[in-house]
Amino acid sequence: MLLLLVVSAVAGCENKSNDQFSHELRSEIDSLRKEMAFIRQHYKPGFGQAMVKIGQHHLNLWIAADDGNWERAAFEAHEIREGLEKLEILHNTKLKRPLTEMIEVNIAPALRDLNSTIEKKDRTTFRGAYDQLTASCNHCHREAGVDFLTMKRPTR
Repeated sequence: MLLLLVVSAVAGCENKSNDQFSHELRSEIDSLRKEMAFIRQHYKPGFGQAMVKIGQHHLNLWIAADDGNWERAAFEAHEIREGLEKLEILHNTKLKRPLTEMIEVNIAPALRDLNSTIEKKDRTTFRGAYDQLTASCNHCHREAGVDFLTMKRPTR
């Protein structure tokens, strides 16, 4: 009988601590959900903001390659891809067609070709690959209904 009483008491303590742990865990999850909702509402970059940043990297990519700064060109190409990946996460359903699909069909092949020319450090083939990336960007802009936002090769 004493053994049964001890086992019951221990089981009661374990249940209480499990219940307490469960309550604390639920509270922490609720707190994190509220924090994430706040972050999404106040710190999520807008679609246009992210595209402007990608446009800056597009311009800097040309300048770097034109100067023969291939390390910088590789960095700028990487930043373009990274910016697009962030857009895929944050704004994938903003357009008529999922952004992921548009990027994979239009932009990704052009970026792969561009990266290949950067590795070769060849300005002539880079220019063609850059123009192809630019055309791919413009294709997406047309598809998104913002064809007035036209990317072009810098004229410096």
